[in-house]
Amino acid sequence: MLKKILIFLRYFLLWSLPFVLLFWALRHQDFKTLWITLQNANFSWAVAIGFITVTNHWVRAKRWQISLEPIQRVSTWHLFLALMFGYLITFVIPRVGEIARCSSLYKTDKVPLHVSIGTVITERAIDIICLGIVVVLSFALEWKILVKFYELYLQTPLLVGAEQFFSLQTRIIIIGCCVALGVLFFLSLCFQKQYSFLHQKTHAFLQKLKEGIFSLQKIRKPWVYVSYTIYIWFTYWLMTYWWFFSFPQTSHLSPSVGIAMMTVSSLARLLPIQGGGMGAYHYLFSEAMFLFGIPMLYGNALAILVHGFQSAYYLLVGGICSWILFRKV
Repeated sequence: MLKKILIFLRYFLLWSLPFVLLFWALRHQDFKTLWITLQNANFSWAVAIGFITVTNHWVRAKRWQISLEPIQRVSTWHLFLALMFGYLITFVIPRVGEIARCSSLYKTDKVPLHVSIGTVITERAIDIICLGIVVVLSFALEWKILVKFYELYLQTPLLVGAEQFFSLQTRIIIIGCCVALGVLFFLSLCFQKQYSFLHQKTHAFLQKLKEGIFSLQKIRKPWVYVSYTIYIWFTYWLMTYWWFFSFPQTSHLSPSVGIAMMTVSSLARLLPIQGGGMGAYHYLFSEAMFLFGIPMLYGNALAILVHGFQSAYYLLVGGICSWILFRKV
C-alpha cells in the first residue's frame, strides 16, 4: 500500500511541474480575454495540419523501416504503431518513449532490442544534425531577433546556472564523486575475473548494438532515406507555420519566422518535462513571438493552439495505436 502511495506521489509531483510552469507562463494574461481569442481562431487549418502530422509520422515509420531492412524486414504498419506508442509514452514520461517503441517492436515482430535501439540511436543522431542545420538556417534568416532571444532566455540563465554550479560546495561534491568513481574503477579491476561473465555479456550486447547503429551503411535506398528525412523536417515547419493563419494578427508573419519558431519549439520540447515541455514551451513560444512584434495575448493563444493540438494528437492517435498494439500482443 505504501509503495502505491509513493508511486502516486511521485507521478503527482512530476505532473504538477508542467501545470505550475503553465500557470507561471500565463500569469500576466487575462484568461477571459484569452478564452475569447481562442474561440475566434480559424480552426479550419487544424484539418490540414492533422493530415500532414499523420503523414509525417508515417514517413518516419518508413524511414525506420529502411534502417531495419538490412537486418530484419518489418511492416510499416507495425513500425507506425510502435512509433506512436513511443510518442505517447514520451508525452507521459520524457525520454522513455524510445525504449518503449523498441520493446513493443520486439513483442510484435521479435526484433532484438539491441538492433532496434541501435537504429533509433542513429536516427536521433541524424535528427540532431538536422536540428542543427535548422538552427543555423533560422539564425541566418532572423539573426537580430534570435540573437536577442538567445541572450535573454538561454545565455543569461545558463551563465547564472554555471555560477551556481561551480560554487565551492558543488566543486567539493564533484571532487567527491570523482574519487568515488576512481575507487569503484579500482575495485572493478581487482575483481575483474569474478565478473568476467558479466563483462562478456555486456561486450556482446554492445557489439550487437553497434550492428544496429551502423545499419545505415548497408541500406539499399540511401536517397530515399534522405528524401524521407527532408520531408519529415519540411512538415515540421508546416506544422508550426500554418498555425500562423489561425489569427489575422499573426497571418502576416513570413515563412522565415515559421522556421525560427520551429527552432524555438524544438528546443522547448527537448526539456525533460511531462506533457511535451508544457509550460516551458508556452513561455518560450510566446516570448519569442513577442520579439517578432506579436502581442503577448496572441503569442499565448498561438502557443496554446500549437501545443494543445499536438498534445491531443499524441493522446488520441497514440492511445488508439497503443490499444491496437496491445490487442496484437
